Amino acid sequence: RFLSLALTFLCVSATGFSQSSADNPAPTSVLWSADFETGNTSQWSANKGGAQVNSGSASAQAVTNYTHSGRWALKMTTNAPPEGGTSMIRWQELQESKELNYSVWYYFPQRYSAPNYWNVLQWSSRNPANGQVNPFFVLGVGNRGDGSMYFYLFNWQTRKSYMQTVKNIPVGQWLNIQAHYASSGDGTGRVTIWQDGTKLFDVPNVQTRYANGDSRWSVNNLSDGIRPAPATIYVDDVVIGTSGSTVPSVPKLTESTTSLPKGTVGAPYSATLSAPGGTPPYKWSLASGSLPAGLILNSGGII
Repeated sequence: RFLSLALTFLCVSATGFSQSSADNPAPTSVLWSADFETGNTSQWSANKGGAQVNSGSASAQAVTNYTHSGRWALKMTTNAPPEGGTSMIRWQELQESKELNYSVWYYFPQRYSAPNYWNVLQWSSRNPANGQVNPFFVLGVGNRGDGSMYFYLFNWQTRKSYMQTVKNIPVGQWLNIQAHYASSGDGTGRVTIWQDGTKLFDVPNVQTRYANGDSRWSVNNLSDGIRPAPATIYVDDVVIGTSGSTVPSVPKLTESTTSLPKGTVGAPYSATLSAPGGTPPYKWSLASGSLPAGLILNSGGII
């Protein structure tokens, strides 16, 4: 008798913004998005509202080997040291709206170590006094005692770090970072960050740009030293929207194999399981029990 099977899968289905402000969801409109299905990075500079900036030995390009949805995603690679990296910057939406929501899907193919800093997302502002663009809040990647990676939030202006023990960064699995950022030059701003729907940080009553300065937002792979090098991450399905905006959803993952063909003891047996929806690739495993003697289930869903 075959025991029940259940899916465990490497990629979670897409979700929209989980909050419109820090606490109150209210769906409205998407202002800009990039899914890289053009096969390049042209969506990032749409309407001359953004740009790609590389420093040191770094690059960003559309690829097909790891994707959250569709055929293409963004591969971001840095070879630090020397200090540098690649940044995908948007400014148009931030100059038109002071309070926005953001969603980015990340894929970390392996564990890396960044002893000093590793910047993967940032809000910055141009100082009208001297024209310099400096960071305000940075989402960084650190390492716990056992080497696991995790996100922390850093206020570059005050040099204050906000730590969390709620979530680690999974390796070989897409994860979703959502953010709500209220831009303010007078200390009434707010920064809220979620990882896969779990709130990591909520920092109210802070200055989030220079007084009379603008705001910019970027997805980055920036560091002064990561090991092993070069360090590569993947990014997909990036969205900026007004409060409560949603991203196009991926169909819910469902297991469509409800029964298996009968087998005969001593005779060869093979069956393939299927599960439409979700975001492939999937990884199959037994949820409980075991298969009859001589049979195994591989990760591709074949018995």
